[in-house]
This record gives sequence, structure tokens and C-alpha cells, in this order.
Amino acid sequence: MNPADWDVVGVLGRVTSSIRSDGYGEIVYEQNGVRQVASAKASGDQAIPRNTEVVVLRVERGVVIVEPFDDLLGESDERRAAAPSIEP
Repeated sequence: MNPADWDVVGVLGRVTSSIRSDGYGEIVYEQNGVRQVASAKASGDQAIPRNTEVVVLRVERGVVIVEPFDDLLGESDERRAAAPSIEP
């Protein structure tokens, strides 16, 4: 078994049990064709409602730390807008 096959950082999942602010919830994700379930905590202080698509940022003591996918996309768009444009 290759440990990299079970690395969950960067994996997309969906919240199945709401993650309360400063609390825990649950996500489901698929890895190597197998459906997995994990305890989850938000990366910040915000609550994350059920059915929200999330990205796993890291794992701490067996709990995945997640952030909503849309929030990550928003940060990316903001960085792109703030970056200087290069004209050909």
C-alpha cells in the first residue's frame, strides 16, 4: 500500500452533518473509487451547513479540516483581480 493513495488533502467532499462554528460535523468523499466518511471541522470560526461542497485542507488528529469550495474560489478570483495584468 502506498500512503499517498490515502492522502486526503485537496480532496473534494460534501458535508453530511452540519459543521457548527467551533464544533465538529461529518463529510463524505470518494477516494480510489471507495466512498469514505470523516469527522470534520471548519478551518475558521464559521459554521458550514449540510450539503456544502468542501475541500480538505489538512488532517489534525484524525479530523479533516475543511473550507467551503466556493470560499476558496472567491479568494482565487480576488487574487486574480488584484494581480497586475500583463499586456502583450
